[in-house]
Amino acid sequence: MKAGHKEENTLLTNEELMEAYQLGNCDAFDELYQRLAPRTYAYLRSRLNTKPETDDVFQQVFLKFHASRGHYDAHYTVMPWLYAICRSVLTDYFRQAARDKRTIAAQSAFAASETVASPLKDGSILDNAPLPLKQLDLLRLRFEQDMSFAEIAQRLGTTPVNARQLVSRAVRRAAGLLKARENNG
Repeated sequence: MKAGHKEENTLLTNEELMEAYQLGNCDAFDELYQRLAPRTYAYLRSRLNTKPETDDVFQQVFLKFHASRGHYDAHYTVMPWLYAICRSVLTDYFRQAARDKRTIAAQSAFAASETVASPLKDGSILDNAPLPLKQLDLLRLRFEQDMSFAEIAQRLGTTPVNARQLVSRAVRRAAGLLKARENNG
């Protein structure tokens, strides 16, 4: 198959163009891109919230398309193969976004704990805070006795992850109390 000229490429099927592209024909890729890009972009746009997200994922899809062109099997059509790449890149994108959200949530919880830590360490909020007794005890263990989450978990008979979650809830509640106190004078 000789697909060296752009005019000839328009007469070839996607699969023939893909074979030519695998052999190094850049014009074949240009024609494939012209054919596949609009449908690919529409597919991604329907699954993502913003245009910048779509643009980023679209670029990643075609980078992966290029990087994995050697794995394409000419016995199959190009579009399902490209959609498989899209799904793979979308999955990676959503996993990374979830990791980023967890990181931001952890940073926010840390910032809240730092905001609350000094009044907790000196006991000023714990002395007369209208928190449930269990949450007061958790805050005392964490901030007054400086216990780790593993130590708190052992004392409570639970897992360190659950202990961290319980302390985090208590910190958020205490932070809300501090904010309310500041607003009320």
